[in-house]
Amino acid sequence: MLIAVAAFVVLVGGADFTYDRVVHARHDRWERTVVKRHADGLRVGYEDFSCGTGRVVLLMIHGFAAGPVTFGRMAPELAKRGFACHAMRLPGFGRPMEEYKKATREQWQAAIRDEISSLRKDHDQVWLVGHSMGGTLATLAALDPSNKVDGLVLLAPLIEVNSKRSPAFSPRTWFKITDHIVIFTDITQMAFPVDVHDPEVRANVVRDEFVPRSVYRQLFSLTDSVAGRASGLRVPVFLAYAESDLVANPQAACKFVEAATNAPRSEIICQANSGHVVTWDYGWELTVEKVAAFINHP
Repeated sequence: MLIAVAAFVVLVGGADFTYDRVVHARHDRWERTVVKRHADGLRVGYEDFSCGTGRVVLLMIHGFAAGPVTFGRMAPELAKRGFACHAMRLPGFGRPMEEYKKATREQWQAAIRDEISSLRKDHDQVWLVGHSMGGTLATLAALDPSNKVDGLVLLAPLIEVNSKRSPAFSPRTWFKITDHIVIFTDITQMAFPVDVHDPEVRANVVRDEFVPRSVYRQLFSLTDSVAGRASGLRVPVFLAYAESDLVANPQAACKFVEAATNAPRSEIICQANSGHVVTWDYGWELTVEKVAAFINHP
């Protein structure tokens, strides 16, 4: 029995060490051949940006393995409709790997609080617009009354990770298992292509191909934090989901918003032809119209 246990430990440890070396080599090659960075180390395409001059400001929060460019299509169109838009970069994202590894949900939440406080000085209302994990972070910020958020727009929010591409167990369970037995591996390569249906967009999406294990840990901590708390939302809530989303569970997102019974009003729409990246994929133009109408509702 002891021999079998020892053999198993050696086998798992060997596989872990080998994977770690392979992924680090792939990451280094990716950095040399694909990634472009500014002199300060920030990856090109991950810059914060602002547009529009309205009295209502939309603080846009990107998701997992992404950056502010997530809102590169929607923000200018919403600006044309009278909104000020600010797409922020969450701490760690777009930074060199050693800095990325140190990113925590506490840093992300603190950065969002600071942005809300700063934007409120020059605007009458602050609405949060979050995509994917950014939707989870936006929800947590809206649940905190001290932030004085005026409304919440959730775009394919990561209320629960979808299990469609996860055999046997949920992604949460798989991560919990591996996080207990893996010793050497500190970064992982994205296992699946970006979930976008428009082929032109899919070929040009900017995302992280390599993500620290620690960031996955933060992600699941965030989804755990919002579970069962929808009734605590006391601001208007808008949801746009993709029916065939392979990343975020659309049914979980809909049930969450439906459970926001203390929200003064809510609206749910479906981007029927879109994948997870609803901010860029088919149907994003209609979502812009619906978001603008929802925010402007008297």
